[in-house]
Amino acid sequence: MKIKLEINNQSLNGKWALFGRYCLLIVVTFFAGQVLSQQSYTFTNAGASGNLGPTQGQINVAYLSTNLNGSVTIVSPGIQEWVVPATGQYAIDAYGGQGYGASGNGGRGAYMRGEFLLTAGQVLRILVGQQGELPASVSYNAQYGGGGGSFVTDNANNPLVVAGGGGGNWSSGFSLISDAPVTTAGNSGGGTGSTFGAGGTNGSGGGTSSSADGGAGFNGNGMGTAGGIAFLNGGNGGFTTSGIGGFGGGGGTSSFNNRRGGGGGGYSGGGGAEGVTTGFPEAGGGGSFNAGTNQINTAGVNLGHGKVVITKLCNVTISAVNNPICIGDNVVLNTNAVTTLTWSSIGASGASSISVSPSVTASFYVIGVAATGCTATAALEVTVRPLPSVSAVCIPTILCVGKLATLTAFGANSYTWSSNASGTAVAVSPAVSTVYTFTGTSAVTGCKNSGTVAVNVNTNTVTILGNNTTCSGALLALSGSGAVTYTWNTGSPFPSITVNPVINTTYSISATDVNDCIITSSKSITVNPLPVVAITADKLVVCRNEPVTLTASGADSYSWSNASSGPSITVSMPIDLAYTYSVTGTSSNGCTNNALVTITVSKCVGINENSFNNLVTTVFPNPTSGKVSLQFVDLSVKTLELIDLSGRQIVSKTFADQFYDLDLTAFDSGVYYLKVSDGKMWSINKIVKQ
Repeated sequence: MKIKLEINNQSLNGKWALFGRYCLLIVVTFFAGQVLSQQSYTFTNAGASGNLGPTQGQINVAYLSTNLNGSVTIVSPGIQEWVVPATGQYAIDAYGGQGYGASGNGGRGAYMRGEFLLTAGQVLRILVGQQGELPASVSYNAQYGGGGGSFVTDNANNPLVVAGGGGGNWSSGFSLISDAPVTTAGNSGGGTGSTFGAGGTNGSGGGTSSSADGGAGFNGNGMGTAGGIAFLNGGNGGFTTSGIGGFGGGGGTSSFNNRRGGGGGGYSGGGGAEGVTTGFPEAGGGGSFNAGTNQINTAGVNLGHGKVVITKLCNVTISAVNNPICIGDNVVLNTNAVTTLTWSSIGASGASSISVSPSVTASFYVIGVAATGCTATAALEVTVRPLPSVSAVCIPTILCVGKLATLTAFGANSYTWSSNASGTAVAVSPAVSTVYTFTGTSAVTGCKNSGTVAVNVNTNTVTILGNNTTCSGALLALSGSGAVTYTWNTGSPFPSITVNPVINTTYSISATDVNDCIITSSKSITVNPLPVVAITADKLVVCRNEPVTLTASGADSYSWSNASSGPSITVSMPIDLAYTYSVTGTSSNGCTNNALVTITVSKCVGINENSFNNLVTTVFPNPTSGKVSLQFVDLSVKTLELIDLSGRQIVSKTFADQFYDLDLTAFDSGVYYLKVSDGKMWSINKIVKQ
């Protein structure tokens, strides 16, 4: 950035001045993105004044100690010619001359700035506008000449920059009409009718009065006998002994009548004024022109003589394709500097490109040598835009499996979701708890920011308690757990049910939990068959105390009604009744079944026992494990025989007694027959030896 301060065409000395309607003038020139190390060439009026420009001698003296020494030639009276020393980008600043006025209050010249690419050896022609004057010999209320415009053209007289001069002004106050505008047409002069006319058009100055004449345009002379001369005609100001226009086409005054004002010179001339007959108006300023880039054009700012400043710009720049950026983004800064690169803002050096990621808006600087050989510092402000502050909510807060949740985002203008959906609100239906990512984009800044939102899926479960297996026909208790209400596929609305399946069966439950979600579960029940249990007996009819063997089959283990266990048991029954024995058989799958058998105990009174008479009244004990006591009906002689089941006689005894103890201790267990005879009668009794 270059800052230029000027006051009344003089350097600022630290004092502010305010007098009359004059104000401190500060012209601040900003070169975007640059702080320049550059060469400036200042062209002045070289001490000349009035309607004629400087001579070669004046130029040589004025520029002796400047960088223009020996390089400026006067090619026509007052017009300076200069050869561009090096190819590059140049800024041309032109200031128009001020019109003369009472108490120094003449119209102010325009300021015009433009940038141009000039080539080495190119010839420029420069006319520096001079302030209008009052002849020293005039002793009455004088006439006031217009200021000259400042011109810069190429060697073919094509205008590059023209700054109009201010109009003459006799009054003690400012008036906008006397200042030079930045438009190509000059301002109108005061007065009415065709005598004074409007500001110059088509290059000519307005006004044809014999007393107040117009300024000259670029290629047209000012009207009136003291009108200014166009640039192409030499650029002299109008001159009479009544009023002098400044060099650069300023209009003079051709009458000694009071209160006349000459128009300013410029791209087009300003109109003249005649104050006595029209209420004391001012003259018009000359028009301006600018063919450059990066223009700065300001109407009516220059006081005194004009000047032209040509500055070779060093043209070290910084550029960034993606500026502004968003927080967190990188921006690549490029410079056109070719050597001695130092990025002072980050301490890097030697690179023509750097990548930075500022979190706030910041300026970055580079110091380097341009391709033209000059050294300069360039600056670029990287604007950092804030990210949108995004958030999202999920409704409902707990999602039932199979249902839809709505995700709604806030804080941006458009959104994309990790579910591949887009929009402010989207619907999702995850089977498990899931975190979704979304990205919101601001419509204002284009910046994006991401956030997450969790969808909490209900994790409650319902469990069916109870065995997974049962036996055919057995009752099975099942109960639900983990919910609030239950409904079974059997139709039962209670938490627990009792079932009696005969085949493999699946039982299911639909329940409502504390989150009002429907949760389900099922249990498959395996139904095992019952064993087919049977009992076989070696005999179904026996005598009292006669042993019987019972054998169970069809299962893996057995439990008998007499508390015995095992597949076979031997029993005997002491009373002549029907005895029923049962057995419970258990298979390897744990299922049980029962079987029954009935054994009938007979009195054994057929031909084998008491077949003729009953000589024996008592046989005790029977069964016996040793001795058995016999009692007979009398004391007669008797014959006693003990016969086993094969018919073999194993004891024979004759005695006469009513009692007899028969010892069976030495005999095997089994059934024996006792035959007693007295020669007349006989009887047979069964004795069981245990």
